[in-house]
Amino acid sequence: MALNNFTQRLLAGSVYVGLLATATWLGGVWFMLLCLLLVILCLQEWFRLAMPDRAAWFRWLLVLPGIAHFAVEALSEWVYMEQTAFPGSAQLQAFLLFWEYGPGPIIYLPVFMLLLFSAKTTDLMRDAGVFAMSLFYIAWPLGLLADWNEVLVFFVFILTWSSDTFAYLAGKAFGRHKIFPRVSPGKTWEGFAGGLVGTVLVAWVYAHFRDLDMRFVWIIAPAVHLAGTLGDLTESLIKRNLGVKDSGTLIPGHGGILDRLDAMLFVIPVTWFLLHYFQIPYLP
Repeated sequence: MALNNFTQRLLAGSVYVGLLATATWLGGVWFMLLCLLLVILCLQEWFRLAMPDRAAWFRWLLVLPGIAHFAVEALSEWVYMEQTAFPGSAQLQAFLLFWEYGPGPIIYLPVFMLLLFSAKTTDLMRDAGVFAMSLFYIAWPLGLLADWNEVLVFFVFILTWSSDTFAYLAGKAFGRHKIFPRVSPGKTWEGFAGGLVGTVLVAWVYAHFRDLDMRFVWIIAPAVHLAGTLGDLTESLIKRNLGVKDSGTLIPGHGGILDRLDAMLFVIPVTWFLLHYFQIPYLP
């Protein structure tokens, strides 16, 4: 007996949330492996979406630099937060500095040159841009996320989902003025305002029970709402430009992994920047 669309969405969504919650709660290597899996799935989806004319093996080849970028970013964050000496720590820090600020990314060059010389003349700039975006749009944010503790991970995930939910409900009830009708006809300024209020309220409750710095409520929460909205609009713009409804079909009834993480890919780096800029403690 075939499942109806609602049941399918509910089951798939429950499995997705359950995996995220379990890996986050377990933390450590399990959460790191989850982030690595998300990077691989997102990158594969991204290249299939943006380069449908390329061979499957070639798209998988382009995933490798993204995995390397993710790994170095995750290691850099871990070394920064650990701030303790251990055997080989000096050598590891030197390698990471070499990679991030020196000529380390030169290993991307062979893949990049293969990409350029194998592209059609008309697709040259497209392919170069798609490859560059794979590193900074997907691999970099998820590399930052990989070393966050469960308190912070749950905070940003809960707030991102709350932002989307409250914006949807407020938009349905009061929505009149469209934000960007050409890209996302359903998003309204009334929904945006409702999402902002709901996100701050949820942040206040979470911060109260987890004894977090109140700057999580008054600085991080509004930024999460704004960044999540921009992330959602960005992916909608990309999909409209490519003429597709969903980024993939991995999650039945929900689309692809990028459809589920579009807001988070903006929320993570914005949250990371604000935590460091305002020096907000988050129990590393």
